[in-house]
Amino acid sequence: MDKKKFYFKDIRPFIAKTDKVSILLPDTSYHNYLFIRDVPTEFDDYIFKGIGIIESEFKTEDALSKILVGGKRINDKIYLDYCIEIFLEEEK
Repeated sequence: MDKKKFYFKDIRPFIAKTDKVSILLPDTSYHNYLFIRDVPTEFDDYIFKGIGIIESEFKTEDALSKILVGGKRINDKIYLDYCIEIFLEEEK
């Protein structure tokens, strides 16, 4: 049976517009964003591998981002908060 590949651009419209997002890559690096609209289009052609919920670090540069992140304060500029984690892999 041939498996269909899904790409990030296929699922992007279905991610809640108000939730924080973490993009996880196979090398375990991650990129956190306050909103799905902030995720760069460079990830659109990455293969979608999975989705979940995780508590991740968010940098806060100004008062508004501190309000939007909420969560547990680590220091003046970093907070831990829950977000949608999306596992992506670059197509070879």
